[in-house]
Amino acid sequence: MLSVAAAICREETGWLRQSPRMGSSLRPIEGLITEVDISAVQSDWPAACDRMYKHARLRIKEIDRVARVHRDPFEPILPVLEAPSPVGEYRKITEEILQRIPDERHNARAAAEAVRAFLMLRIGLHTGLRQKNLRELMLCQPGTLPTSERKLEDMKRGELRWSSRDQGWEILIPSVAFKNANSSFFGSKPFRLILPDLGRLYELIEA
Repeated sequence: MLSVAAAICREETGWLRQSPRMGSSLRPIEGLITEVDISAVQSDWPAACDRMYKHARLRIKEIDRVARVHRDPFEPILPVLEAPSPVGEYRKITEEILQRIPDERHNARAAAEAVRAFLMLRIGLHTGLRQKNLRELMLCQPGTLPTSERKLEDMKRGELRWSSRDQGWEILIPSVAFKNANSSFFGSKPFRLILPDLGRLYELIEA
């Protein structure tokens, strides 16, 4: 806020500096701004802007000396984390999407975008994947030959494919595709998960 205040009062480029007509709109505020203050500003607008510019710059330096950068990555999702069932909170979003999917006969693109949003959220909930792994996930259509594990390793990408053995949609991602590939969680084996056929998930994957 102080930076903006300084910028609009700056000589040559400041918008307020170039708008002395604004002085005619000033009114006294009890305990804060007097008629004398207003008269002084109106009589020499550039000098008033200079004083404000210098004041803002000094205050900025004072704040910079004591300011600490605060970034809490959990803050945006704190209500979800503090809920009795965090996964249940995210499921509410997918249920809302299902209720609002447009009719594909009248709005095919919007319907496709809604299905995509639903699938990204549901697959994310079931797998816990980072956005990069989720974004780079490939699709193998049922009836076609899945990509070999060696090729997936070379590409450092995973694949969503139909498993005839398990009769379900499988996600297979080589460990090298993950940021923490050397974690003991993987043990040099790929991440493999059969998605559960719940809440229209299979129906919308096939769609």
